[in-house]
Amino acid sequence: MTVRWRTRVSLIRLYLASVLGLSGLSVAGSLVWLVQGNVTGDVSLVIGLVVLIAFAATQPVKLRPHIKLAIRIAPQLTAALLLPPALALLVAGIGVLLGYVYLYLRRRSNPTDLLFNTAQSILSTAIAGLTYQAVMGAQLNHVQELLALVLSAEAFHLSNFGLVAGAIAISGQDTTFRTTFLKLIKSYPLQYAILLVSGILGALLVREAFWAVSLLVVLLFLVERTFVELQRDAEQERKLAADNARLFDEARSALHQRDEFLAIAAHELKTPITTLLGYLQLMQRRAANGSHVLESDQHVIHLLAEQGSRLHRLSGMLLDLSHIRAGQFTIACQPVDMCSLAQRIVDETQRTLKQCPLYLTCPDEALVVQGDELRLEQVIQNLLQNAIKYSPAGGPILVRIERRDDQCLFMVRDHGIGIPQAELPHIFEQFYQVQSRFVAASSGFGIGLYVVNEIVTRHGGRTEVTSIEGRGSTFTIYLPLTSTPLPNDKVQQDTATAHTPSAART
Repeated sequence: MTVRWRTRVSLIRLYLASVLGLSGLSVAGSLVWLVQGNVTGDVSLVIGLVVLIAFAATQPVKLRPHIKLAIRIAPQLTAALLLPPALALLVAGIGVLLGYVYLYLRRRSNPTDLLFNTAQSILSTAIAGLTYQAVMGAQLNHVQELLALVLSAEAFHLSNFGLVAGAIAISGQDTTFRTTFLKLIKSYPLQYAILLVSGILGALLVREAFWAVSLLVVLLFLVERTFVELQRDAEQERKLAADNARLFDEARSALHQRDEFLAIAAHELKTPITTLLGYLQLMQRRAANGSHVLESDQHVIHLLAEQGSRLHRLSGMLLDLSHIRAGQFTIACQPVDMCSLAQRIVDETQRTLKQCPLYLTCPDEALVVQGDELRLEQVIQNLLQNAIKYSPAGGPILVRIERRDDQCLFMVRDHGIGIPQAELPHIFEQFYQVQSRFVAASSGFGIGLYVVNEIVTRHGGRTEVTSIEGRGSTFTIYLPLTSTPLPNDKVQQDTATAHTPSAART
């Protein structure tokens, strides 16, 4: 322990001894006056005030510090206003001492707090009582009692702050007594008003009827319990909010990790699947050119190619989903003829189908939209594959393109299992899978239609669906038409496509 610290401890002990000594002298003087019969008081009133002060000391109201302290020490001011100073300081000292002894036995206080608060109460009550008696002894006519009440409350208030400021300054928590004292006065301007009102109200009630003491005890108890419960509820809500925030952060972190996993998995799967598809397509072309391949092997190759294409589409959708969630999903717009694009995709898809004939209806004129051809191809492919997937019994699939005012309408209608009406509002949500009584279980991840809707929305369009369960579904997208002409190379390519025989075109 340094010399400076030992000096400070000695000053603290000296200050505490001084306060205790001064309060002890005040108590001794009061006892002498009582023994000599110079001070009298109603015994029941004295006992009642002691109980009230002790109760207030043991049951601090759970409010903001200045309100809590004001209500807690208000009964001491009441004693100073109703009793002679000598008797009032004894009542305050005994009440606070009993209260802090109770707190000490409950391990909610320590000997230093017990002694200092008792001495502080004795001195503050004595100063307030003397101030009240001095003003009441002056000849101030009708303002006399009001001035006495206000000044005694102010004296009680300032003496309390003075004793506390002295302890804080000596302990080194602040610079000087003056700085600490002024800081306390400025920090709690409301305390004096609450102390004045509650102290005077208590004095008026007790003066009129002693039973008001018990009323004040009950009211203080009810107020304390009410605010304790409010504080407990607020603490529980704070803890609940903290737990919710922690759970939200954990969930967000888990979602971020999931998205990272999906992106990595889709990227890693894409390369080997593309290689596998390349070799399978090569084997299919050799078989088609007359190479010696058994019919059973051709069937196996066909199945492998179908499942490889399916895996390729799933990995692509997973990659798109991760890009959408990461804000990295881009659209490279240029003029695109929807009729030519749809014709090419329908022809390519029809060659791989053994059932579900595709019928395309489109006008003779070019319907040009400003869009990303690869993304729009992805939309058409997803809608076609979705129609094929949910048409297990076969049946025609109708694809229709037409002009609708200043928009291009693209529609895919199947005659499959349909979608229940209750599930239509959720059909474009990510990871949502339709539960239908016409199919045992749905395959896939439930992200194809979500990606379709995202692509269409980013093109300034919209997606609609109508369906009757057991009779089929109709998906319709609307894309804004553009007046921008097609590039020359695209015009030639689309013209060639238009003259290519289609599986079924009307």
